[in-house]
Amino acid sequence: MTLWIIKKSQNPNWLWLFVTPEKRRRGYGNALLKAAAVWAKKQGADRLSVVYEAECESGPVLDCMLSRQYFLLKLERTARVRITRQQLTASALMKFPDMPLKGGRSITPLSHIGTLQLKRLIERCEKRGDSLVSQADYSQADASRSMVLLSGQEIQGMVLVHHEQEDGIVSIPLFFIEKEAVSESVGLLKNVAETLLEPAAGLKILEFSCMEPSVIKLADHFVAEKEIIWDEIITGERLF
Repeated sequence: MTLWIIKKSQNPNWLWLFVTPEKRRRGYGNALLKAAAVWAKKQGADRLSVVYEAECESGPVLDCMLSRQYFLLKLERTARVRITRQQLTASALMKFPDMPLKGGRSITPLSHIGTLQLKRLIERCEKRGDSLVSQADYSQADASRSMVLLSGQEIQGMVLVHHEQEDGIVSIPLFFIEKEAVSESVGLLKNVAETLLEPAAGLKILEFSCMEPSVIKLADHFVAEKEIIWDEIITGERLF
């Protein structure tokens, strides 16, 4: 189980909560969760969020334990779309003509973005309840290949790139675009894809995770052949 410790207007901290099989059903998990909640509250956290696989062996026990500790639980079904390097190279996305950016917008690597700009984006998203952006793990991002859409000094879109432990697999855990800049979404994705297709990137499989319906439609439109894997996870949240 992944436990997110979320402070207002700051990147969340996260940790794994795990009990070895031989020690389970003895109250250790419950004690660890209570201790984490006490510690998080002392650190000034506003809420705790949890994520775990719906079909995991300890799922029923976790459901019961978290409900007793006032976590509001819900089932979420998300898609992972896997695209091979060859499919991406031959896709309509790579053949799409480069469109000029409007309104003084520009696309730049995440490595060129200041922490203050990122903080402003997260604060803005938190105000409207967009937790996907505020909970994204920016610390694990490939900052040179993760791309940001800017309008002046304001971030209007982002594609976050992670390199997975398995060699040659790259995931995009966050694809974010402001509504007023949606026409630039194709250019943002194409820019990222071009950097991943460079020989130095070593890309074999590109995986979109935490997909939203709008991004699935983009993948459907630009990549005809792909593998879709559906995951069911339990998410829960507890406010302090």
